[in-house]
Amino acid sequence: MRKRCFIALALIAAALNVQADSTTRCLRGQVQTRHCAQVIENYWQHEAAIRETAVRFGLEPALLKALVATESQYNAKARSHADARGLTQVLPSTAKGMGVADPHTRLYDPHVSLSAGAAYLRQMYVEFRDWRLALAAYNAGPGAVRRHKGIPPYRETQQYVVKVLALYRQFALVDAQLASAR
Repeated sequence: MRKRCFIALALIAAALNVQADSTTRCLRGQVQTRHCAQVIENYWQHEAAIRETAVRFGLEPALLKALVATESQYNAKARSHADARGLTQVLPSTAKGMGVADPHTRLYDPHVSLSAGAAYLRQMYVEFRDWRLALAAYNAGPGAVRRHKGIPPYRETQQYVVKVLALYRQFALVDAQLASAR
């Protein structure tokens, strides 16, 4: 099943002709390095939890998979220069606002990070009613989206939205193909 999933993802990616970064190329099987092997191992380690968390928060699993790929490359121990932590790269202050006790350490727990990230993404969607704006708010903060009345003119945020949505479409197509093959 795993092999079929990666073959389907590679075919879809080729058909979409999406500009790929290193994580996307790893997931497509286009690059075979130790780093890519680790990304793929991390993906399979967390795939079921990502899927379950997405469903619990009313998100499509493909969207949460894409967000986690972009944020942390499925590395539960990831920490950004801005101090975002875990699979979903949530800031401790944001997690605390989402009800996470002791977020400085608990965000490294995959289930806590996934729940905090999914809850925050859902909250951003409820506010903005547009997945592009919700993702922009997830990345740059809701204040920036409100201030600019749309996706902020920040290169990182603009690229982030495009990347997450491109990966989302690829994961969604693979999920659909796998579902129809059953």
